[in-house]
Amino acid sequence: MKPELVVFGTSPLVSAELHTAIRRLFGDTYPVREALTEDAAGEDPEKDACWIASPIQYPHVSRFLPKERTFLLDMQPAAEFFLAMTARVPEGAPISVFNNRKAYAERFIGQMKDRIRGNHPYTAISYEDMPEETVLSPLGKARYITGASCFTGEGSILCESPYKESLPKDVSILPASRVPTFDSSLRLILALAARRERELKELLRKAESPDEKEIAREEIASAIQCFERACRIALLEGASRLPAKEKETYKPPAKELEENAELIKIIRGRLRQQASAIEKAMQNAREEAISPDNNPHP
Repeated sequence: MKPELVVFGTSPLVSAELHTAIRRLFGDTYPVREALTEDAAGEDPEKDACWIASPIQYPHVSRFLPKERTFLLDMQPAAEFFLAMTARVPEGAPISVFNNRKAYAERFIGQMKDRIRGNHPYTAISYEDMPEETVLSPLGKARYITGASCFTGEGSILCESPYKESLPKDVSILPASRVPTFDSSLRLILALAARRERELKELLRKAESPDEKEIAREEIASAIQCFERACRIALLEGASRLPAKEKETYKPPAKELEENAELIKIIRGRLRQQASAIEKAMQNAREEAISPDNNPHP
């Protein structure tokens, strides 16, 4: 049985963003449920589940849930976002970051300072932590606004009252699509792959008939495909560290793929060992079926 993956967010918007990230990694392989961080204490720690939270929320969530099944997923703006910011925001122009919580806005600012050159003054605007008038005033003066797309993209809360009425007519809004970092994705992938390997070993051990062995073989093939895909997406989306240079074009991090290819080989190899064992068992069964010793009619 596959565990439920529970994603925690400080708001439904953040939970939905993590949900999307998990779906991109694993597709529909695992059931995913969204939850609020404040509800972590109400989760059943004995349930067959894995719990996932951002680094800022992880300490709170892990107080109530088994640490070996609680994972952090560290979201960062995609590489294309930094290139767009460098191209569209003049050097030294002030940048406002719109988010629900100050801690997240400041973390986002730190990520931009690491990746975007230029002496930009940054302002954190957190609508859940600040009085409304304190939010509306800097929004009314903002020239460039950014933040996670769930807060600043089309149809987001920034586009709703009372915030949209405060925005200057010439303001530029640059939403950031975020993806999990490679390191945080990998920890989750390896944990789920190790569990799946144990399950497949047990499935193979119990398989007796050719039909049962065929089912086990199909399950292993599906697992190989799932985790290979997850590793490649994690590498392509989360491992790139592009310098912020104007006119630079994005290229897939082929070097990082090559350097980390061994991780994919480990997962693939261990699962394919089980597939080989099934093939051997099925071949033995076929040979036994046609053996003269098992044929009563000479």
